[in-house]
Amino acid sequence: MISFRQRAHFWHVVEGLAKVNEPAFGPTLFMVRQLPTVQTPYGLCRAWIRKILNENSLVRVRVAVSYTHLTLPTK
Repeated sequence: MISFRQRAHFWHVVEGLAKVNEPAFGPTLFMVRQLPTVQTPYGLCRAWIRKILNENSLVRVRVAVSYTHLTLPTK
């Protein structure tokens, strides 16, 4: 059985998006990081998803992710 602290998460990906497109992702990530009861990367992912769903900004996030993917330099 996987313990709570070992659950898979994608917080590093979300933080990477903020580094690439700060105006689109920065404010929401700042608010999520300030939540006193959220301490694990898994919890941060859950809080971030809840935040974008409550703001009705899932489409905006998807567009920003698509745009970010298109503007990233290729190797």
